[in-house]
Amino acid sequence: MEIIDLIQKGESSTLEFKSTLRIDVKTGRHEKFIEHSVLKTLAAFLNSDGGTLLIGIDDNKNILGLDKDFNSFSKGDKKDEFQKHFDNIFGTNIGNRFQRYLKVEFPEVDGKTICSVTIKEKSEEEVYITNDAGLETFYIRRQASTIALKASETVKYIKEHWKATNSSSINAEVTELLNMFSSKEIFQNEMNRLLADKGSIYYQEIKEHWNSYSIFDDSPFLNEIAINQLNRSIDYGLLPIVSDFVRKHLQYEKDAKYIYNQPHIHLHNRKEEGYEMPVYYHIRFIGLLYSTAIHSKVDIDIVSHNYKNMQSIFSSMIEGMIDNLINPEEDNEKEYPTNYHWLISEIFSITGNWLDTFNEAANFVETSSYVDFIPLNIRLCLSELYKGINKKKISTEFLVRQFYYRILTNYFSPLLNNFLRDSIEEKIIANIPKQLIEPILKFSLDENYAIRFDEFCNNKFHVLNQAERSILNRFRNYLIANRKI
Repeated sequence: MEIIDLIQKGESSTLEFKSTLRIDVKTGRHEKFIEHSVLKTLAAFLNSDGGTLLIGIDDNKNILGLDKDFNSFSKGDKKDEFQKHFDNIFGTNIGNRFQRYLKVEFPEVDGKTICSVTIKEKSEEEVYITNDAGLETFYIRRQASTIALKASETVKYIKEHWKATNSSSINAEVTELLNMFSSKEIFQNEMNRLLADKGSIYYQEIKEHWNSYSIFDDSPFLNEIAINQLNRSIDYGLLPIVSDFVRKHLQYEKDAKYIYNQPHIHLHNRKEEGYEMPVYYHIRFIGLLYSTAIHSKVDIDIVSHNYKNMQSIFSSMIEGMIDNLINPEEDNEKEYPTNYHWLISEIFSITGNWLDTFNEAANFVETSSYVDFIPLNIRLCLSELYKGINKKKISTEFLVRQFYYRILTNYFSPLLNNFLRDSIEEKIIANIPKQLIEPILKFSLDENYAIRFDEFCNNKFHVLNQAERSILNRFRNYLIANRKI
């Protein structure tokens, strides 16, 4: 259907209009509640039967265009910046794994550019986002409205609209694989065999988790490795085996230009994205291992007698990737100039997920080694990016985006546990090179609060509520005390 015909039909259960993506048309300011309204609609479409969101159209079907949003971005290619910002807020608040359901276009209507976001079908899993009060909320479409369901209604709706995953019995192949836990030598030999065989159950089950951070019940091998036999897996050297395998692979690929050094292209079928690159499987595996342990409130640091937390496992991968990087062209402004950049971003996405999951684990946070492990892991990864900037292989803009979307969005949240905020300050913020403070803060403060760097430094800023001001004042005082600003 032509866009103009679609607009004339008016809002419905599968069509919604929004005047802007992030600008309050009354005040002209970048406001979080505007973005949240957009995200609520998309979450509702994903939980219902799909639909189309038109941005740049008001409730009375007037075609406004995207000028107000475009003018809020400082760079030349305003449409590209709009797309990047949309991708970032969608990935941060709903999840990158749901990007595959979206079709984003910028049609011209009456000489004005609008944004059309189409979701063709219901998601394969339920979608939650955090509401204005900081609570995880489930939205659906009803008539021409987006509504939040109560807890009891949500449970009933999910049961009616998604089939429960049935646990499958362990098949003959897995039964044989369970023998690998009989000794350290057998385990290491078997793991190396599985890693070397791209058709093995290791690779099969990881790919089945392409859109999840939790291990499915019908993934018997991963369940044995990461849950039932976690202590033996760690004791027998699971993490060093995987880490060493990746290191050798990256050494072998050092001069390769075929896959890893090619510009990254987002695939329409998100289920396939990234899996042409062997390293991605191992990144996903480590992500699943730790996120499952954190979700189950199992501290990997105390389940093993031999091998404990390997804070450098991801940073050593990033080190190898940056070493292998062929310098992208100086004028290359793509979000991911190479597949290496995309893989690095995925690592930060996974560690950000660990932070989110761990923060939600009440009565587990204070005494767990994850309080130090997760921020230290992130700091070591950032240290490799700092080196990459010095080598002119990583752009400051790339680092700034990782820093904001994977770290500071958590730090700025009033819901973050203070033990974690303390650790983020000590392990991460204190170690930011001084020359990178200004670009990181300029981007982050504008994105999160719509305030300028100089306003922040001079304590002349306005925020929405006291909780936000309290966090910003703490942040500012910490930076001053550590001579960062």
